[in-house]
Amino acid sequence: MIIELGKNQDFYGNKIWKDSDSEEQKTADIFRHISKIMLPPPIADQIPGGYRADGTRRPGTIARILQGGKGIEQGGFQTRTLMQEILRQVGMKITPFDLKTQQRYSEQEKRRALETLLQEKGITKKFERTYIPK
Repeated sequence: MIIELGKNQDFYGNKIWKDSDSEEQKTADIFRHISKIMLPPPIADQIPGGYRADGTRRPGTIARILQGGKGIEQGGFQTRTLMQEILRQVGMKITPFDLKTQQRYSEQEKRRALETLLQEKGITKKFERTYIPK
């Protein structure tokens, strides 16, 4: 929790508070974040999360399902249905699974592992370049 607050970044990579907000709003956002960590999951999941890159707040779980966000086919994320989320709240952990997405993650992980092995053997080197913006 201390690291997240120090970085102003939650588990999902969202900002906990906006830098442009007033001190009162920042304090409220910090309290909201601490509450999400300390409360039991069925309650904490209903509290809105941090701020996304576009400045919108990540909604709570049930609110996100009821909004009917984009699915995988439209470029969205893997999300649970309302029934899956209700079952999750009573202890049945149902996780959606998209085969194409999981295959892509698996291929990326294999490529990273191969690159690491080749670098450790001294066959390849990591290419880094310094960039100075104008």
